[in-house]
Amino acid sequence: NMAIVNFTASGTWTCPAGVTKIMVQAVGGGGGGGGAAGNPSTGGGGQGGYCVQSILTVIPTTVYTVTIGPGGGAGSSGGDGSTGGSTWFDSTSTLLAYGGRGGNGAITNNTAGGGGYWGAPGLALLNVGDIKWEQFGGADGASGVAARGGGGGGGCWLASGGTPSGATAGPATNVIGGAGGNGATTDAIGGTASLYGGGGGGARATGATDRSGGTGRSGFL
Repeated sequence: NMAIVNFTASGTWTCPAGVTKIMVQAVGGGGGGGGAAGNPSTGGGGQGGYCVQSILTVIPTTVYTVTIGPGGGAGSSGGDGSTGGSTWFDSTSTLLAYGGRGGNGAITNNTAGGGGYWGAPGLALLNVGDIKWEQFGGADGASGVAARGGGGGGGCWLASGGTPSGATAGPATNVIGGAGGNGATTDAIGGTASLYGGGGGGARATGATDRSGGTGRSGFL
C-alpha cells in the first residue's frame, strides 16, 4: 500500500521498515512583493517558488531531515520583497527546490518596481531533482495614470506556476501550488499569496503613506 506524508513545516521523517524507495515532491517558498514609497509608485510581484520531483533510495528506520522554505517577507518603505526560502529533503544535494525571487520596490514618484524573476532557464537548472519545472516571474508594477502593483506568481506544483497578468496574480497549480497575491490597484498594500509557494503582490502608494508589498507563502513537501 502507498502512504502519503505531507510537510508544511520543517521536521523529520523516519523511514518505515521495509521501505527502500520513495517519491518526493517539493516546492520552495514564494517571493515577497515589492513595497512602494512614491506618489504614485508601485512594487513588482514576487515570483512563485520552484518545484521538483525525485525517486530516492532510502534506508529503513533512518531519520531524514525535511526543511520547508519560508515565504519571502514583504518589501516595506519602497524596499524589495525578500526571496522565498528553499525546500529540501535530507540535504540540499539530495532534493532541492529554490524559493521565488522577491519583487522590486519603488522609492520615488512615478516609478514602478519590476517583478521578481531569476530568469530562464536560470535557477531552474540549479534545483536538485529528477524533474525540475521552470518557473515564471511576478508581474511588473505599472506607473502613471494606470498605476498598480504587479501580481505575484503562482506556486509551482508538478507544472510551472500560474503566470500573473498586470495586477492579477498567477493562479493556483494542481491544488498544492498556491495562487499569488494580487497587486494593489488603490493606495494599499499588496495581496498575500493564498497557498504553498505563491508570490506576494506588489504595493501601490499614492500619498504620504508608504505601502508594503504582500507576503509570499511557504513551501511544501
